[in-house]
Amino acid sequence: MSETDQLPRQLRLLKGLVIGLGILLGVAAIVVVFAAIWKFSEQQKPVAATTPNTPATSASATDSLPAFGTAQLALPVGCEVESATASGDRLVLLVGGPDECRRVVIADLKSGKKLGEFQFPTAGQ
Repeated sequence: MSETDQLPRQLRLLKGLVIGLGILLGVAAIVVVFAAIWKFSEQQKPVAATTPNTPATSASATDSLPAFGTAQLALPVGCEVESATASGDRLVLLVGGPDECRRVVIADLKSGKKLGEFQFPTAGQ
């Protein structure tokens, strides 16, 4: 084979490689799009947040956790719950007020018991 025959063969190989990688890139993009669509369509619908005045009426929210009656989580005087978030079987309460009140309380939704808390004391305490 001469040098002139070798060049077209290399160009054909390069052209084939570029076409193959382009097809691979297109297939990968399609897989990513379908994976994103599947992930977003399979997400569970969030359970509506409840406050003491508005109990949950969703059947799925009441069926997934056993009832534990009335649970009390004591807070120091002057402290108030600023927000409550349910995640899995945990309830996370953000407590605010004066500096001694600042804390995050974590409770078990299945038993209603306090699991623990994170306090944020000032440097002088």
